[in-house]
Amino acid sequence: MKQNFSVSSSCSELSESLDTATKDEKDKIVRAIDRRLLPLLGLFYFINFLDRGNIGNAKLQGMPEQLSTNSYIKSDEPRNIWVLYYLYYIRGTGQHNVEENEYRPWSFRNDVDLGVTESGYLPGTLFYLTRIYPSDILCLRISYILIITTFSGAVSGPVAYTTSYLEGKGNLHSWQYLFLIEGISTILVSFVSYMLLFDDIGKVQWLSDDQKKLHSKMIASTEEATAEGRRNVQFRDVKAAFLNWKTYAFAIVFFAESVILICISIFVPTIIEGFGFSSLQSQLLSAPPSVVACATLFLAGVLDNRYNCAASLIVVGFVATSIAYALLFLLHSPWALYGALLFCTSGMGLSVPPLVTWAAVSFANPTERAIALALITSIGHTGSVAGAFLFPSTDAPVYYMGKVCNMGLAAMGAIVTLVISFSARREKRLHELNMAA
Repeated sequence: MKQNFSVSSSCSELSESLDTATKDEKDKIVRAIDRRLLPLLGLFYFINFLDRGNIGNAKLQGMPEQLSTNSYIKSDEPRNIWVLYYLYYIRGTGQHNVEENEYRPWSFRNDVDLGVTESGYLPGTLFYLTRIYPSDILCLRISYILIITTFSGAVSGPVAYTTSYLEGKGNLHSWQYLFLIEGISTILVSFVSYMLLFDDIGKVQWLSDDQKKLHSKMIASTEEATAEGRRNVQFRDVKAAFLNWKTYAFAIVFFAESVILICISIFVPTIIEGFGFSSLQSQLLSAPPSVVACATLFLAGVLDNRYNCAASLIVVGFVATSIAYALLFLLHSPWALYGALLFCTSGMGLSVPPLVTWAAVSFANPTERAIALALITSIGHTGSVAGAFLFPSTDAPVYYMGKVCNMGLAAMGAIVTLVISFSARREKRLHELNMAA
């Protein structure tokens, strides 16, 4: 399913040379990369999501009411801030991926100016990883990174709970301390990225020349270009990305997932409070959903790595999410509603790693892949803007609109995933028939 059949016939020659390398030699290279890269990218994404999610916690700490006391700031400012962030985020996504393909991968990581500079992180990371890892082991690595990311939700709640006791200290509100603590952490991590993130694996000191050559063959076996690759942007590659229907199909699925994930990331404390819990209880109870998501992220990575079942995992995840939102209408007990919310986050945990991996490896040409991933994430992240309007305070405490929209989007994501899967199977059969002929 993950194979792309536009890969040139030279890949068969590369496969023969790869067969002569022992599994231990290849595993040793992968482990060396894992040790140096996965914790680093996981830390970056952890900070990235910690920055995004603090708006929801700040809202419970009274930021809208305190901002509304100023005549020049409206009470819906948190939502507007979120929307502006993602508008700049969407705008910068395509530019970052084109630049990364032509210049240096390190350029996609700079968190100091949120929105513009963070815009290249997701597509940039995906594109970067496709140049580092073979496609058959990529999903598990993405799962590892996302597992670290989920701890941002587990950490943000307790941090917000702690800063609530700083209210009024130093003439600052508790939510201002929350922004200060997480903002300073982001700036410090940006310096770490500059020192430790490598641009070209062919220039690192911790792999021998033979290991670098073997790694180049491992990557080239799944691409049209070699690991060195051509970096010049060709118009035909840009055109191919724009005209490929899979670009827009994946974008639709990514849109559905973005809306649901953003609602979970931003509004979980608000949703939990709507179940009947207090504000402080809601801050603490916002952590377990992230822990549940962490477990299912790992499960998704292991299953896809072993059985190559990306489409099945995505569909199951979306269906579980849709059922969970339906249960939020049917149940009434606060703890039963909370259990349904945990079921929702587990569904999203199952679908995220295979979706981003499947999209990343569905375009063999590196330049076409960079453009396609930029388009997919740009279109998909418009869902993050839409999601900001789905849980207005006027709908409290039930939030019918947000729940209905998320339930419908989850169903839509499952249907479009099935369409992509059936098309991939058909393409595979045609390829096998052509090879047999």
